[in-house]
Amino acid sequence: MPDVSLAGAKSAADRAPLGLTALPVQGLLEITCPEEIRFASELMALSPAIPALPAAGSGAAIGRAMKLAPDRWLFCSGAAPQTELEMAWSMSLRSIGGVAVEVSHGWRRFGIRGPGARDLLAKGMEIELRRKHFSAGDTRQTLFARVPAILHALTDDSFELLVATSYSDWAWLWLCDAAREFGFVQTIEETQR
Repeated sequence: MPDVSLAGAKSAADRAPLGLTALPVQGLLEITCPEEIRFASELMALSPAIPALPAAGSGAAIGRAMKLAPDRWLFCSGAAPQTELEMAWSMSLRSIGGVAVEVSHGWRRFGIRGPGARDLLAKGMEIELRRKHFSAGDTRQTLFARVPAILHALTDDSFELLVATSYSDWAWLWLCDAAREFGFVQTIEETQR
């Protein structure tokens, strides 16, 4: 899928470009553990194979943990599926009744950035996206354009949207089409995968 930069109908001085990017596959582990594990730092302390993580939403190369539910996390790490990491997590979590499952190929990642990103996402989601309710580091599991999705706020104007792989082409086309409704014009540049 292409990297699409969208220049607004207003002048560049009035509005910075909105960017849509189909991101490469990343190592993703879905972790289920007891509800008493409430913070990423507690989760990371369970496995000696995991280096200390920076604050959520920093986008650091080591990885990040996104809390999906009281007992479910999505751990993002590396550029490819992490079988060794899955085994290390599984062994660490087994003693407390948890499990880790490699799910990298089940999700397709999209980057949405720019001052209009929240408005664009709001067209396809029924969650509160105002900054006071959804800020940097926050994650929500929801529907995006009627497709199961996970939205993670990297910064105030930069988001990572994960959709089920089987719906990824449709979701990408939906994003591009919805962006046109904002008066944006597409400039397409092919990216290397």
